[in-house]
Amino acid sequence: MPEESKLALLNLIKEKKDVLFGKFSSELDNHMKHAAWEAVLDKAKSLQLVTEKRDSTYVRDKLYGLWKSRALVRISCSLFV
Repeated sequence: MPEESKLALLNLIKEKKDVLFGKFSSELDNHMKHAAWEAVLDKAKSLQLVTEKRDSTYVRDKLYGLWKSRALVRISCSLFV
């Protein structure tokens, strides 16, 4: 995957992080979170990071989750060097 595409998607996630990862409240409900993940999915599809068959849960659980865990491993490895 091209780095520019990853960064573009991660920037969108960063912009929407309050909605994507925020606690449920009277201002934030499940529909708003789902809509935000759908926007991330649309961006990922436009950048050709995922196929048309994928849904927003794939982007949330697999794609973003994998990138997050890999980044945490890199950070922890760099602390011990």
